[in-house]
Amino acid sequence: MDHPSIVRRLNQDFKRDAVHTQLEKPWFGHFVLQREHKESGYKIGEKECAEKGIIDWRHALASAFYELEPGDDFDMDDYQTEKQGKDRYISLKGVVGRQTKVQSKSRSIQRATIKTPEELLHFVAAGETYVMESLDSDRINFMDGLPDVRSVLTKEQYRIITSADQNPVVIQGQAGSGKTTVALYRLSWLAFPKEDALVVAPENVLIVMFNKALQRFISSSLEELGLEKAQVSTFHAWALEEVKKSYEGELELNTDWLEYKDSSTKIKKSLGLLKAMDEFVVRQTNRLIEWLEDKLAPYEATSWLEEAQTSTEPIVQRMIRLRKKARIGRDQAQGREKVRLEQIYDVFKKGVTRLRLYKEELLNFLTDQELLGRHLPFESAESIEALGHYQKALQSIGASGRRPGPCIAFEDLALLLRLIQLKNGGLVDKQDEDHVFLYDHLMIDEAQDFGGLEMKVLLSAVRTKSGVSIVGDTNQKIVPEADFMGWDALISELGVAGATVTRLEVGHRSTGPIMNLAAKIINEPSQPGRLGVMPSLIELPDENAQLAWLADRLSELSTHQPMGHICIVCRHPKQAKDLTSELQQLVPTVNIRFGHNKDFEFSAGVTVTNLRQVKGLEFDLVFILEPNEDNYPARIEGRRNLYTALTRAKDELVFVSSTAPCALLIGAIDAGLIEPMEVNAIEPVQFTEEDDDPF
Repeated sequence: MDHPSIVRRLNQDFKRDAVHTQLEKPWFGHFVLQREHKESGYKIGEKECAEKGIIDWRHALASAFYELEPGDDFDMDDYQTEKQGKDRYISLKGVVGRQTKVQSKSRSIQRATIKTPEELLHFVAAGETYVMESLDSDRINFMDGLPDVRSVLTKEQYRIITSADQNPVVIQGQAGSGKTTVALYRLSWLAFPKEDALVVAPENVLIVMFNKALQRFISSSLEELGLEKAQVSTFHAWALEEVKKSYEGELELNTDWLEYKDSSTKIKKSLGLLKAMDEFVVRQTNRLIEWLEDKLAPYEATSWLEEAQTSTEPIVQRMIRLRKKARIGRDQAQGREKVRLEQIYDVFKKGVTRLRLYKEELLNFLTDQELLGRHLPFESAESIEALGHYQKALQSIGASGRRPGPCIAFEDLALLLRLIQLKNGGLVDKQDEDHVFLYDHLMIDEAQDFGGLEMKVLLSAVRTKSGVSIVGDTNQKIVPEADFMGWDALISELGVAGATVTRLEVGHRSTGPIMNLAAKIINEPSQPGRLGVMPSLIELPDENAQLAWLADRLSELSTHQPMGHICIVCRHPKQAKDLTSELQQLVPTVNIRFGHNKDFEFSAGVTVTNLRQVKGLEFDLVFILEPNEDNYPARIEGRRNLYTALTRAKDELVFVSSTAPCALLIGAIDAGLIEPMEVNAIEPVQFTEEDDDPF
């Protein structure tokens, strides 16, 4: 049978299976296993449907599709050597034959890639038949939400996903290479019921995203992965929730500018604060023991004091256990013994209360210049003193008596949570203080924009470091104050020993011309990609002309590409907000919205937003406004910001400028990677009074 006929036959099966399973995409892969003069076909899908020959992509048999090549021998027993009895799958041997990857839309195969021992062929739908298509690499369909990469996974990616729980995984890769998606499919694999391995409960999974827009984008796609019960959050939102659950007092995030705020914010992200806080808690523990010696002395409590001194439990949980022990003893005793144990109980109760004044301790910690000076050798004494002044001013807002006010800064959340972890051994809830919670699995996306302190807090929130997936790309680092130290140093410093580190090299999101430009911006070799139009630079004389040009272009696009999702990237939020209002007035018939945090739509229309909001997202067409030297300077930060912005575009990229383009773009224009287009302003026609008269 010729290859187009094979695809047509598969498409007929696909349509029937879609009706039977009531799924838009019942399967995305197919392979043939030749065994003892018999040929069996298997379909790889999201869910098993035995009567239709569909196996779950996480089933051991799927390894014949992902890990082997046509012509390789397959033996199911190789994948279950340690299984016994009922845990074993039936024995199955054969030679892997033809493998077919399919991508679909509206219950029909749109694209198919057939691999045989001799060749690799690509086909695309053309009416009722399929014709050959020349592609440099597998292409992922990004039509709705999270891209489904399961049909185009490489052997290496499949092994990352199916590495179960033996090792933590660190995934690096260029923009659009599917890093986040691979990590999420790994979570889906870990949550899939398996007899021979630990199954991760989705409700005990934490997924940390860089911003709220990306959080919302990912959340909408989790149900199909079986991860809808997982907790998805930004770091600060998650940390605030956990601190509020643990702390008895009032908390309020303050974003007002105070003297020394900028320098203090930088210091608070320093990795050296981790060791300083370790010493702070040790010193506090020693003072507690001295306090217990004094308070317990009258009550014949030598054994209680010894237990408090020698226990290896985290100090708060140690005091909670001893308080509980004293309460149980008191309730069972009588007479003088009951009174004695009542006093011992009161001492431990007071000790627990004093140890949980986390916000008050934060102030003491950040104003201890001698302690911080020892652990922050690269900070001057003046900057550490300035930190103390800032923290006192911040926490004096609304203060009363001996207690600081409710205000803390965003950067304080990581410090408070680290205090809580050190003193409890995990996350706690003041309503259930005997229970310490740790997640089964942690996924961190865009890790390069998290500081070492934030990373340590996150890694300390998971039960075992093997339950960690970290994703990132240093070329997309856009938070300069985050002290990301590089992958090797991160793994060593934060204790993720034995991590599987891999890099995804092939970009699937953007066209070849866009990725060639991206490679030029960050001075890296270009990679092959799919065909597409060259990025362009529209040069306009002033901002008014720029606004008019955008309005005309958006109006045109809404007619010719009504289902496209277009993004206009400004450098800062205020610029994006103002531009949204102006465009809405000029072209009210076009769906134009301001994208910021939770208020982000992933649908047809125009989203106007700023650089930080587009991290991890993707759009059909991207306009980058004012790519000048102020916004994207030819320094490492400017390169990373520009790279991050331009790699959001899937099919078309347009720079729009009323000022001189930055040096990075000039270099790309000289290299023939951007097509400059100067649009001269057209003078409006002028009429006089005579023009109102008859000819």
